[in-house]
Amino acid sequence: RIMSAYYGTTITVKVLRTIKTSSNIYDRAVHLQAFGKTFCVAEGQIEIYDDICADLIESQRIGIGQLFEYLSAQPKFNLKA
Repeated sequence: RIMSAYYGTTITVKVLRTIKTSSNIYDRAVHLQAFGKTFCVAEGQIEIYDDICADLIESQRIGIGQLFEYLSAQPKFNLKA
């Protein structure tokens, strides 16, 4: 929602990869796009403990940000640089 508001348009998430590296850890890369142009390449590892969330992420139909909106939930995370 924040990026959509900033750019004043719908943000598209293009999933490049979602690879399960262990029982609940995924290596993931996506492009965020506005007006048909990529403005962000996001890469990282995510740790998922909920089966519903894991199914949605593995299907590559939904981005991480959309996942929380879809489930009406707030994320708990640690940002590591």
